Amino acid sequence: MFNFRNVGFVSLLMAAFFAISTSGYAAMNNGSLIQVPGSPSIYYLINGYAAHIPSVRVLECLRLKGKKIENISNDELNKLPKTAFLVKGSGNNIYRIDGESKRLVPNMQVFRRLGFNNDEIIHISDDMLNCIPKGPNLN
Repeated sequence: MFNFRNVGFVSLLMAAFFAISTSGYAAMNNGSLIQVPGSPSIYYLINGYAAHIPSVRVLECLRLKGKKIENISNDELNKLPKTAFLVKGSGNNIYRIDGESKRLVPNMQVFRRLGFNNDEIIHISDDMLNCIPKGPNLN
């Protein structure tokens, strides 16, 4: 027989499981920096994606050097979907950061062909964008 009290218990149990399984992510919001202890790689969180920061220069241009870095386990990092480091200033241009340079995504066809989506774009100031040298456009 169907019992509404059992539904409430199951919902409560599922909520508790979700809270426990995601508790490591509680302090991680958009703009958080994360790193696995002992690894030189630092990631920037954007809408649930982890974008690898490819160089110290980019870290400095984005004024992130010296910002607190949250330590996470390798397992936690592996659970996060990875994304290219995509940035956009006040204009319409979208760039992928490669190494120490920004590469223009010339149009939406290239954007979609490369598998990018709008949730992966990090909006930055024009000063930050201009700090990163321009590289060749993406094809």
